[in-house]
Amino acid sequence: MLISHDKIDFMIVGDLNIDLLLTNPVVNTLISVTKSFNLEQLIKQPTRVTIQSSTLLDPIFVFFPHKIRQSGCFSLTNSDHHFVYCVFGKLFVKKESKLIEYRTFKNVNCDIFKQDLDEIDWSRLYNLQCETPYRSES
Repeated sequence: MLISHDKIDFMIVGDLNIDLLLTNPVVNTLISVTKSFNLEQLIKQPTRVTIQSSTLLDPIFVFFPHKIRQSGCFSLTNSDHHFVYCVFGKLFVKKESKLIEYRTFKNVNCDIFKQDLDEIDWSRLYNLQCETPYRSES
């Protein structure tokens, strides 16, 4: 099934067992594939910490980083794996105000309006020469 990824928000989260703090062909391939889907990796610090090593094994890849208020990892237990998280928040982008001017025709007297139109000398408009002639679609 083909999903158009530009019309839905999705994320990839999990223990991938690929250390994203390293530079190697496996990491480069993963980064290349995720970038091809416009995914951004939110977690930047190690998610598994032992006496011997610190590794980033638990990434959060998102398609909508502008909707994430905060992300990170923390240790809650004595496990060597840290919890990863991201906080969604609807960010309100205030649009610039737009002033719309209009005329109300609620109280227009149509007879007077037609009379005013009849009094206009339209000959200048009829005799107007255009550089690009108008073509009606028949």
